[in-house]
Amino acid sequence: MRKSKSFARSRLAVAAGLSTGAVAAALLVAPTVAFAAVSINKSVAAPTDVVTVTDTTASPFTATTSVIELQTTTCNAKYQTPTTAILAPAISSPGSQTTSVVSFVVPAAAAGTNGQLKKWNICVYGGTVAGTSPLQNLVTSGSAANNWTLLVGYVPTTTPTFGLTGGGDTIKITPQDGQAIFTGVTTVGAAFTASADCPSTYTATPANLTATVTKSTTDNTATLTTPAGLASTTGAMSAYQLCLYNGAATSSALISQATFNVGQLALSQTTGPWGGLNGLNITSPNQFLAGNDTPGVIFNSAACAGTYSTQAVQAAGTTNASSNIGAVSVSTANTRKVTDSRLAVTVPALFATAPFGGNSTWNLCVYADQGSGALIASAPYTLTTVPSTSAVSPKAGPALGGSKIVVTGTALPTDGSMLTATLGGVALTNIVVLSSTAFSAVTPQHAPANNVALVITTAAGSHTLPGAYTFTPALKVAPNTAPSNKAVDIVVNGVGFQSANWQTSLLTGSHIVLVRGTYDPSTVSANRANPPIAECGNVLVLSDNEAICKLDLTKRLKADGSDYLAASAPATVTGTGSTTAGSRVLTDTAGTGFTQDMVGTNVTDAAGNVPAGTTVVRYISAGTVLMSANATGTLATGDVTFSPNLVRTGFTVTTTATSSPNFTVSAGLLASDVDKLLVATGLTADKISSYTSSTAGALTSNASAIVTAAAGSIYQSSLPVPEGAYNLIYVSNTAVGANGSDATYQQSSISSASTFTVSSF
Repeated sequence: MRKSKSFARSRLAVAAGLSTGAVAAALLVAPTVAFAAVSINKSVAAPTDVVTVTDTTASPFTATTSVIELQTTTCNAKYQTPTTAILAPAISSPGSQTTSVVSFVVPAAAAGTNGQLKKWNICVYGGTVAGTSPLQNLVTSGSAANNWTLLVGYVPTTTPTFGLTGGGDTIKITPQDGQAIFTGVTTVGAAFTASADCPSTYTATPANLTATVTKSTTDNTATLTTPAGLASTTGAMSAYQLCLYNGAATSSALISQATFNVGQLALSQTTGPWGGLNGLNITSPNQFLAGNDTPGVIFNSAACAGTYSTQAVQAAGTTNASSNIGAVSVSTANTRKVTDSRLAVTVPALFATAPFGGNSTWNLCVYADQGSGALIASAPYTLTTVPSTSAVSPKAGPALGGSKIVVTGTALPTDGSMLTATLGGVALTNIVVLSSTAFSAVTPQHAPANNVALVITTAAGSHTLPGAYTFTPALKVAPNTAPSNKAVDIVVNGVGFQSANWQTSLLTGSHIVLVRGTYDPSTVSANRANPPIAECGNVLVLSDNEAICKLDLTKRLKADGSDYLAASAPATVTGTGSTTAGSRVLTDTAGTGFTQDMVGTNVTDAAGNVPAGTTVVRYISAGTVLMSANATGTLATGDVTFSPNLVRTGFTVTTTATSSPNFTVSAGLLASDVDKLLVATGLTADKISSYTSSTAGALTSNASAIVTAAAGSIYQSSLPVPEGAYNLIYVSNTAVGANGSDATYQQSSISSASTFTVSSF
């Protein structure tokens, strides 16, 4: 008959996800096999596991060097020639066999299809002579006669490795060594049993111990929710076997199994710092504290003792790092019974100094009292080091978020699901643990802020890295290009628009501006060092993260950025203009004729060396400007004319009094000509202030002279933004020197999403 079972630590223990130390032995109950006085140290084994057969009868194995065969049928009376159905595993330590013990290494060929379980009989022989060496299995009667069985296959792990009485826990099943045990299995049947061994075929009775398995579509894992029939009412955890089948019919065969432990307690955190001092909320669906008003609690690195008084209890904080064993009690003051089903404790310091480089699992043991009370409940509790961080790279990024950062530190959990982090109080996303010393993540959207803190949190606790990161204002604009002859609505995405101090004055308040290069409000000669060239004004705030503004590229700001630059009548630099064929550089040999206001004007020369449509794109000095096109010829010196964009010409202008702004034209005046520049021979150029008819209008000022049928032209009254690449930048305060005088000053950073191109079409 089979006797009580004791399980030596094996790959099955590892498969359950626990260490193979004292804790594993304490928490994990798994099967062994005994036939009369013959025992086998495991009933389920994986390839490369060592299985030991021990015979303690009065007349044990007769051979001093017994050997093993694994056979798929009842053991033959004599040693057989190995085949695919008869395997001859290697002895684990040749020469170490005795008349009572023989150990062998499970061969890889013993596993079933895709690593599933396959049943074998263990046959012990007195030699390796086929047809001659006798069978050493001495059990000759009963159901176990010559029938020492072993299931061989790759044992999956369950995450977590234990759950709560009453079920409801979601567990993930991960096959050992990546074996595809679920391949070809359309429906995976699952049932739990409190027996040491799984039934060889699926059974749906009782129904509250079966579960529905969901296979992953991306890997060879599966998940299930533990059924309500899993129960634990004792102090020690109850061991169940999770049995997996190739279907849910009564004929479906067992393909794998794993141990799953069930307890009464749910812990608010199952992992904590080795230094303790963290609060722990302990709850249960059972009234495990009923009648126990002063429970005792001990954290033990070994198995929980049956009673409180039978342990050598160390004082909290005493180091036991050298041996990694011991028991630490929780003081009465730090043990609070809240209800019959809830207990709160402060975890004591389980080590005085960091004792290890990884995790270590202990037992949380709850007793009826602190005298000689019996064990009433227990649960595993993992100790770990509290992680830390030392740096974030890069240290700054756009407030819109979406930037990838890498955080370096120590003792980081290698499972990303065990780690959360915030930057400036907002959660990081897409956390990927790269190693125990680094992880990557994506920054969140955050209001612009300097030197915000990074906080990482694990089950072991939290760590704060102050001044870790700066959220710089950043814009994303669309469209990001437009011609210089129109105004365009721009959709701007950013952060903090609702709290911005939007103003109409260009020298105060918040604005979105167009700048060549980086906006710089530093005071230089009473002006900004690098002022804007245009404003995206009339801002309509749709949300804190989105606004629409109007960017008018037909007019640009003055050099000091205080107002828009008014166009002047065509002006000629007489006799000193110079061009070089193939060059965009235009020079004034006198070195005095050019001004900043000429940027954006059209350039023509009397010699025809400047192509039609050429404009000034950059002012370099009073003697040098840069044109938009190369000169087609060389001009040593000559006349060069600069003019705003021509709207219309070919008509005459007449004024009748210098005391009146009224004028008449031969024909063609339009209502849209209001605010444009009227130029006529003998008349000072002036803006048209009103439209009367196609032949009459009024100037802004009284006519400077009386002219009759003077040749006239209409020009744009403003100069457009020159073609080229710019940046749209949000500025919280456009005052001169605001970056030094305003403590809350901010401006958005330059990025590919905020660049804007002004084109000719």
